Amino acid sequence: MTTQIASQDGWLRMSMRGGAPAVAGQRSHFKGYTVAGGDGVFAQWDWDGERLTARTCPTGFLPLYYYWDGEQLALSTRIADLFTALGIRPRIDDAALGVLLRLGFLVGDRTPFAGVRVLGPQGTLTWQPGTGPVVHSSYPEAGRADTQDVPARYVTLFRNAMARIADVMTDNFAVPLSGGRDSRHIALELHRMGARPQFALTARHLPPRTNEDVRVATQLCQAMCWPHRVVRQPVLGQYAQECAHAEAVDFLTFEHAWTLPLRDALHASGVTETFDGVGGDVLSAGLFQNEALLAAYLAGDIAAVRNGLLDHWSQLGGHAALSDTLGSGLAALADPGPAAALIDAELERHLGQPNPLKSFYFWNRSRRGTGLLPFKILSRHVAYAPYLDRPLMTFLLGLDPAATRDRTLHTETIRLADHVIGSIPYESKSEPATRQGMAERVSFYMPMLAKALAPGGALNGRFVAPRAAQACLLGGDLQSTWWKPRRVAYLASLDRFMNQFGVPG
Repeated sequence: MTTQIASQDGWLRMSMRGGAPAVAGQRSHFKGYTVAGGDGVFAQWDWDGERLTARTCPTGFLPLYYYWDGEQLALSTRIADLFTALGIRPRIDDAALGVLLRLGFLVGDRTPFAGVRVLGPQGTLTWQPGTGPVVHSSYPEAGRADTQDVPARYVTLFRNAMARIADVMTDNFAVPLSGGRDSRHIALELHRMGARPQFALTARHLPPRTNEDVRVATQLCQAMCWPHRVVRQPVLGQYAQECAHAEAVDFLTFEHAWTLPLRDALHASGVTETFDGVGGDVLSAGLFQNEALLAAYLAGDIAAVRNGLLDHWSQLGGHAALSDTLGSGLAALADPGPAAALIDAELERHLGQPNPLKSFYFWNRSRRGTGLLPFKILSRHVAYAPYLDRPLMTFLLGLDPAATRDRTLHTETIRLADHVIGSIPYESKSEPATRQGMAERVSFYMPMLAKALAPGGALNGRFVAPRAAQACLLGGDLQSTWWKPRRVAYLASLDRFMNQFGVPG
């Protein structure tokens, strides 16, 4: 198969007019990259005049949306383009949005918008005039991995993944680098291959986050003789950045708005390609591997797992705060039942996997949440994702839970791959958080306060306004976390998006 690389978004609308198909948009489109053997991360479609065929890569991490209402079919790699092409008003999918607001990520193939689905892993969609679309997707089989010499096998499989990418990449690339393991493993392998980036870049965070990423990444770049750029976060405009982030990720998550300055720095530099370590933490560092939840999952107790997930992701009063936050137009989201049913259905799909909790998080939070950084935020670039290479991914998904229980597998693997780079200390999680200054608080909470005081809309102003005012004046974790202000900013941004299509908040 010929390898392909492309970063442009596209859309297609199909309908019947006078007994013949009417076509608008791109008849054929490809976005993402392929490597030798036909894998990679991509979404594509082709209309040959008689039959429409769309498909996604083995992981389905690059979102391809589709909509069918019995009269018209639309495909797009961007939500806003889908609604513009269709000429319809978006409607909220209460169950799916309920999941997002409770977990922070979506599950399965749902989006916050009724009738809009994302084509899943190994996905295919076919359509012919006079019929409805036939859609199929499935998670790749993981199997059970051999537990002998796991770090050595990890080193080999990762090198193979990077070698496949090296065959298609150019030298016009940059590498985002943090203080953690996923980006370091990518960097050391590029260094070993002699592939030097135009530069590495690291985000300097605003309080309360520390800047361990900058400290560690600087040491790594010095060791590899790489040019290093530090990207600052704007002190002002924090609320606007949250809202811009929500739209940039098609309203699929409200995490990681701090990545927008990285996007802008990459675009301004002129580089066309980059790398991302999405999936590495969940697959090999034991992230989110709660032993009690895993035991319940292995025992088939879906209700216990669902309740444990909801408790974990809605800490410090999140459930109660959600119902209090919602304006009258979104009051139906306060009912947890529809969201719970969606979560249960998705949890069922991972029963029988060697590590069902890892499988659930990888195919949902990684694919539908953190994977939006490389494939939505950085969508103007080709983003290579080596941890999504199929042989490596299925090996790590197939590991017995004991392999990652102590959370040292990736650390050991990196040290085995390169003792010098692997011995540089990682970010310290014990560094004390710093306090937000007044300028940061004003730039975030004052626009939120104005939105909360406006009539109508998605927010309950009586609840949000006093808390936004208090957080603006006093700061501190108790005022700024338990009611989840980023979730509030997301809802306000969603409300604005809906209104631009003429839908009341």
